[in-house]
Amino acid sequence: MEGDRTLAGASAAAVTAAIDPGRPRGAASVGSASSSPAHRPEIDGLRAFSVLPVLSIHAGFPLLPGGFIGVDIFFVISGFLITNILIADLTAGRFSIVNFYERRARRILPALFLVLAVSLPLGWLLILPEDFRHFAQSVIATVIFLPNLFFARESGYFDISSIYKPLLHTWSLGVEEQFYLIFPILLFVLFRWVRRGTFAALVVASALSMAFAEAGWRHNPDVNFFLLPGRAWELLAGALLALTPFDRRAVGLRRPKMCQSVSLAGLALICGAYAIFDSSTPSPSLAMLAPVAGAVAVLAFAVPGTLCFSILSNRLATGVGLISYSAYLWHQPIFTFARMIFVGGISTWGYLGLIALTLGLAYLTWRFVENPFRDRERFSRSVMFGGAAACIGVFLCAGLSVQLMRGVPGRFRGPLHLVAEGAADVSPLRDTCGNRLPKTFDGFCVFGAANGPIVAMLGDSHGKELFWRAGAQMAGRSYALQPFMWNGCAPFADVTTARPDRGCLPFHQRMRDYILG
Repeated sequence: MEGDRTLAGASAAAVTAAIDPGRPRGAASVGSASSSPAHRPEIDGLRAFSVLPVLSIHAGFPLLPGGFIGVDIFFVISGFLITNILIADLTAGRFSIVNFYERRARRILPALFLVLAVSLPLGWLLILPEDFRHFAQSVIATVIFLPNLFFARESGYFDISSIYKPLLHTWSLGVEEQFYLIFPILLFVLFRWVRRGTFAALVVASALSMAFAEAGWRHNPDVNFFLLPGRAWELLAGALLALTPFDRRAVGLRRPKMCQSVSLAGLALICGAYAIFDSSTPSPSLAMLAPVAGAVAVLAFAVPGTLCFSILSNRLATGVGLISYSAYLWHQPIFTFARMIFVGGISTWGYLGLIALTLGLAYLTWRFVENPFRDRERFSRSVMFGGAAACIGVFLCAGLSVQLMRGVPGRFRGPLHLVAEGAADVSPLRDTCGNRLPKTFDGFCVFGAANGPIVAMLGDSHGKELFWRAGAQMAGRSYALQPFMWNGCAPFADVTTARPDRGCLPFHQRMRDYILG
């Protein structure tokens, strides 16, 4: 999720001057949305309309079941702003890949490193060894910008285990950084050699990405959710808008009714997707065309004087928009660690308090971390790059140390020490004999007498360890054991009490039908 503050002027030169202070203003790009520089507060407001639904769905509120698509909206905004900056630099002949990554580092890394620095000690205090090892692996993946690939290897974004992963949300940072490893160089080559074909080439790239997304969700939706190829078209949608040669201010003056209707329709598409989409909606897929097109319409036509502009540019919306990157970074660790502390569950008021805490920390981070590191006079390029390299090295060492020490079970004392020691010795059958719905359970992970009666063992992730140890004692027995285990799904006798929103109900129904059939 892009962290640039929306100081997007209507022209690409204005965007560059605002986001990259101290640089000369150059000519407007081919994709100038206007000919005069101006702050665009409605983009700040659009960020607020993106981050708050994400916080809402991760808090478990049912009002906006499609809140996860807030990240898709951020991708569109990011593609639009970054392409404006790149085209301005290319047009003025000052494009530098080093300058580009310096800007990215100033925007992304300081706040990210702060959140990681706070999350690691909390994980030390609250997470049992095997899960702490997993958390440390996610820290490593995050600082090398591969968290989306790391989480793609595991259970899906909407599975119950996801609510206990403090860094799951960093998958979107991985998607963006991988995109921006490729896109600036691609744009430079196109601009240098086939400038007139730049727009067409990106249209083709978008079409290929859409095709990948459609094929991906049909064959492996969990993996498809996290990968760049199926997400690139959302970033490219913003990029194509930035490359579209029209003067939005002039269009607003000539055709105010059209701007009014199109911008409101765009905002309605976004809000409608929040209300109608849910975890069963394939993402990314062509279904995401609605909110993505809505975001493009808002960016293009929400000019001053329109109702959409008024809605998005109010002080509350723009204020939340300015701190949206830090709010996004803080919310998942805060929610996750709170769930670990309050094991009995968190009330609605509790989650509202956590959201308030998230926004409070986001404001402090924006003011005292994000903004200072944007100032080149306070932090030079060499200090920025050197500090980033040092922080990455520290986090890599910390993550690798946790791996080598098997999650550091010695952190715990008393009875919990025994639990931690046991948790450090993890069943090698956790994935092969759990969290799976085979076509048939006949012969599935049966341990013991081949022709004897089979005892079913029902349980959640804790049951996997019990089964493994019991299965190892089956030699010479006249019966066999068979596991029916799913993380977070306690083995209720009445399957109607299982949580359908977490995927437990289908598993329990299949399990019951097989055992009783």
